Amino acid sequence: MNLADLLPTVQKLSTPQKFILFEELRSDLESSSETVSKWDLSAASIAGRNNAVLALLDKWEMEGDEQEQTETWEFLQQALDEDRLSSHRPLFPQ
Repeated sequence: MNLADLLPTVQKLSTPQKFILFEELRSDLESSSETVSKWDLSAASIAGRNNAVLALLDKWEMEGDEQEQTETWEFLQQALDEDRLSSHRPLFPQ
């Protein structure tokens, strides 16, 4: 598994979840006192880290906040309809 395999799962995350993931990855890199040359870049190590990230993403997907997603969708619909060139043709008719 490689990073490209993770992209579809990351794209499904809510914005707050993406920020949390980014912060966790950033803090992990900052807290490491190792140099890049000492990192374990073996296929098994990379696969293990990718599987850990996938497990975290799966956990977040299962915890999805349905109300937040509904509110976000309603906001996006309204914003997109207001931003249409033709106010007579909403993108998401009611």
